[in-house]
Amino acid sequence: MTNGRVADSFWSRTKGLIGVKRLDAGDGLLIEPCNSVHCFFMS
Repeated sequence: MTNGRVADSFWSRTKGLIGVKRLDAGDGLLIEPCNSVHCFFMS
């Protein structure tokens, strides 16, 4: 991952990538802390 965001609050982890149309190569989201990941509505 060369370009990313950190989701380190309750709300930023809850929102995640909702509303993001696409990720370019190297883009990502670091979820911290992370006890589990749910992939609802992923395509």
